[in-house]
Order: sequence, then C-alpha cells, then structure tokens
Amino acid sequence: MRSITLRLITFCAATVVLATALLSLAAESGNPPRFAYVANNQAGTISVFHIDRGLLRARSDVFTAGSSPLSLALTPSQKFLYAAGNGIPGLEGFAVNGSSGQLTSLASVPFTGPLFQLAVEPSGKFLVTVSGSSIQSYTIDGTSGALASAGFAAASSPTAVAIHPSGKFVYAVDVNNDEITALSLDASTGALTPISGSPFPTNSQNPNAAAIDPAGHYLFVTNGNGASVSVFAIDSNTGALTQVAGSPFPAGNIPESVVVSSNGKFLYVGNSFDKTISAFAIDSATGSLAEVSGSPFATGASGPLGLAIDAPDLTLYSMDHDTDQVAIFKINPLTGALRLGSTVSSGGPAISMAITGKTTARMH
Repeated sequence: MRSITLRLITFCAATVVLATALLSLAAESGNPPRFAYVANNQAGTISVFHIDRGLLRARSDVFTAGSSPLSLALTPSQKFLYAAGNGIPGLEGFAVNGSSGQLTSLASVPFTGPLFQLAVEPSGKFLVTVSGSSIQSYTIDGTSGALASAGFAAASSPTAVAIHPSGKFVYAVDVNNDEITALSLDASTGALTPISGSPFPTNSQNPNAAAIDPAGHYLFVTNGNGASVSVFAIDSNTGALTQVAGSPFPAGNIPESVVVSSNGKFLYVGNSFDKTISAFAIDSATGSLAEVSGSPFATGASGPLGLAIDAPDLTLYSMDHDTDQVAIFKINPLTGALRLGSTVSSGGPAISMAITGKTTARMH
C-alpha cells in the first residue's frame, strides 16, 4: 500500500499536468489562456489564477516588494501589470507571461511612498496614481514597461481614480472633503491640468470609489458614509461634471467598490458593512439608476471591498477581504441580476483584481 506522502505527490503532479493540459488546449483552440490577478493586501502577495469558464484555478503567488498591495492595473497590451499599495515602495511593475500568467518584477519603476489606487489610460501610454495627497501621471514604455514621471496635481485626500474612456480626463475622489478633482490629461506629454470648475462637490459623505461607463457619459461615485451613489454627467468636450437628477441614489451601508458592466447597462456597488452587492439598471439617456429586481445580493461571510467583471464569461468577482476569498457570481445579461455560484480562496485578504482579456474592473 502506498504511503499518504506518495499519494499526495502523485495527486499534486496530476493536478499540474491537468492545469498545463487545459492551458495547452486553450492555446490550440485559438483562444489564448486568460488569467486573473488578485491583490491580497495584508499578505503582501498577488495571487495568479487561470480563468476556466468563469471559475478560478489557482496557479501561483507572487510576493510584492512593498507588501500591502491595494490596487492592480493591466496595460491594454496585457504585457505589464502595475500594483499600488500602502507599503514602501508603493508602486511596483511586473512583466506578464501571456502563456503561463507568470509575473516577473520590473526593475525600472520609480520609487514612491504609499499609494491608494492606480489606473492605466485606455491607449496604454500613461499610468495615473493617487497617494492621498496628490495625483501623478507616468509615461509607460510599451517595450520595457518602464515608467517616467509625466504630470502632477495636488489634492486634499484623493483615494480613488477613474480615467475617461477617451483618455482625455482624470477624476480623483476626495474622501475627506466630499469632492472630485477633475483633470485633463495631455495626450502627448501626460501632463495634468485642472478642469474649469474643479473640484466638484459630491453632495454626500466620504466618496471613496469611482467608475465610468464604457461610453464615457457618466461618472459613478460611491459615498462611504452616505450609503449612496452619486452620478455625474460628463461633458465630452470639457470634462466638467454635472450631477444628474435624483443623485445621490440610495445604496447599502458603507459602499466601498463600484463597477460598470461592459455594455454600460448595469452598475454594481459593493456594500462592505451589509455584505451585499447592490445592482442597478442605468438609464442611458439620463444616468438615473433603478435597482435591479432581487437587489441587493448577499456576498457571504464578508463585505466586498473590490469588484471586477469578466465580460466574456458574464461573471462578477467580489473580493472578500476578511475571509480571504473571492465570491463568484454569474450575471443575467438581460436583467443584470446576480447568482452566487462559488467561492475560492485568494491566499490572503483579497481587495482588488485585474483580468487579462476584455474586462471591466474597478477597485474601491
């Protein structure tokens, strides 16, 4: 009779072979393998998962030099992944192996102090970060992933950032002053310039997350102590914000994350205190929000601190920080309703996710 140790070794080897076979099969069918990266804040790691029809298959963990990662962003080329965190250094970069999902640290990333969030401009030319006292932009070398400082703007306490789909405008939410700093992003240099009228008031308490619909018509901002979502119409020429009628709209207690579906029809808000996700239908003409039938949807044992949508698989992932898990929901494409399918261990306090391939994702 074989020993337990030998059985375990055999099982692990078989698992590796199966995972490799799945990746090879995907490549042979003309569909490159797709991966999800999860930032585990207090564990100081980024977990790598293979996406298998919406499910997550664990691949490996990568330790971050600064530890405490909070936010992740991939370049459109899928060649580079950047991480922002509240350790030192606060900014890190990784080269992405498109076949295996493996991450390799980049040495050519500027040293920074703690950061809250980052985002990559849609063309992949610029990276924008918020530090809690400023907004900064960097140029991205498309070949090496190296970063070079490009622009700077002071702000009171920016903790989240969203970039307009056109790449022309940057919005940073100020959690303490209940306002939004709006900036134009120079398409050639990456310089940041305040938009006339900025900062814009949210008319609610402690804005802490931001997302923009794919068409670039509306900015959605969660208000942590306001239990609501503020909605702003975006002027496509100037980037100025106008709050829409009825805003702010009620959500659950302590909403801390927000994401828009890839078709722009639905908005999802993670209510960390209630341990639920509020789902809304978006009126494309007015920006008004109407709660989806069945909303809010329970997330399980812990409150969602990060949300990400995998568009190809109609899947929403909820990062549950306190339980070290990712909850996986299927999205009804007609109604926007959510159905909880399963959970997977993230390997640490999960807080945000970035996904290769076509996707929409926002943290905070």
